[in-house]
Amino acid sequence: MTKEIGAPPDTVVTCTSGDPRITHELLNGLQPGDLLRATGTLAQPPTPGEPARLTVDALEVLGTALVPVIGNCGCQNLRSAVG
Repeated sequence: MTKEIGAPPDTVVTCTSGDPRITHELLNGLQPGDLLRATGTLAQPPTPGEPARLTVDALEVLGTALVPVIGNCGCQNLRSAVG
């Protein structure tokens, strides 16, 4: 499972994990704006210019987003802009 996770301030790190519990939490239990601590092994990319890859061994939710996002695909914004 691979997912990109934002890290302050504007860094995006490609993450992967072999632990199905971490994968499940990333796909189902988190939302944009949640503050996370992901620990694991950071590997340099094989090709310069590509992003580094973090293999996540542990995931901790430090804080949740202020407003829950339910099914946010951006469609609401499109509808309000169009209609």
